[in-house]
Amino acid sequence: MFIHRSRIIVVLFFLASVGLLVQPVEAAKLTRLDGTVYAIDTTAKTVTLKDAGDVLNTLNITRSSKITRNNKKATLADLVLGDQASVQFDVLRNAKQVAAKGPKVTTVRGGVLNVSGGTGVVQITTGNFGTNAQTRVLRNGKVSSLKSLTAHDTLKAHLAARGAPAPTVVAGSGDALDVIAEGPEESELHGTVAVVDTTAGTVTITPKEGGSDVTVNVTADTLIEVCDGAATINDLASGLFVELVYDPLTLNAFRIDAECEGEEAEIEGVITAIDPTAGTVTITNGDGVAITLLVDASTKIERNDVPALLSDLLVGDEASAEYNSVTMVANEIEAGVEPEEPPDPETEPVPEPAHD
Repeated sequence: MFIHRSRIIVVLFFLASVGLLVQPVEAAKLTRLDGTVYAIDTTAKTVTLKDAGDVLNTLNITRSSKITRNNKKATLADLVLGDQASVQFDVLRNAKQVAAKGPKVTTVRGGVLNVSGGTGVVQITTGNFGTNAQTRVLRNGKVSSLKSLTAHDTLKAHLAARGAPAPTVVAGSGDALDVIAEGPEESELHGTVAVVDTTAGTVTITPKEGGSDVTVNVTADTLIEVCDGAATINDLASGLFVELVYDPLTLNAFRIDAECEGEEAEIEGVITAIDPTAGTVTITNGDGVAITLLVDASTKIERNDVPALLSDLLVGDEASAEYNSVTMVANEIEAGVEPEEPPDPETEPVPEPAHD
């Protein structure tokens, strides 16, 4: 009997020495974060939340992450941009639990056939749906706008459920809460049409910011709009100001948006009012002239040189905007706060030496 007990003691000692003896372990410390679902990247397996302090926090979704939406089991792809979420994550920023809540939605998927900047209607292979100022657009995991979508993209959109299984083609009805698209990497260019060669199927653009002209190929997949209406290469003409989205490798144009001649306008000043519900931003210039602009899903917004949403803009931000002077719809808004420059020691007054 004594020998058996000795053997047991030896075995237990050996197991403890190599770390195989089970010991109670304190659960890993988790951090909780509450915020709004700001971005989803199903390729990188990440979710980005915007907290109450307007800080963006990107967390990893792993195989062990438990996700629920409206108290039902879900996946990362089931989350809707704008959902309110509570996430528990570890020191490696790996999400352990994600609990999201939001409106009941209908999900539509398909390849992009056409995007109308004027009406905000997106046509895909499975139907059409509308968008509005509150529609959040992501492309390749980044905040974007409808004008970045191409005919090479596949997308998923969440529409507020209204009892109908399919989206409606009526603008303003069945508008998407979000649009999440995946497609080829692209480059953007703003400039003036210099040459249109309908025989070769090319368009040459002179960049607004200077530099060499860029000649792109117009293909059967190129989406073209002139004055917010569907158009072809034959509708483009020298002197038109355009926004170009193209493949930097093949130089094939994905999208060309041209403004009506004489309708482009700009303003620089300070944001003095924002109405998220109406989708408007008021900018007041140095002369005290206030211009209220409409924002829709096609409006490209940047704040501090980072793609942003209407909800990211703040009253008091310095801002510049390009807009259509007839419709008053903003094509692009750049806003932010100018960083304070450190004092120049060469211009700072030198204190006089103290006298006794």
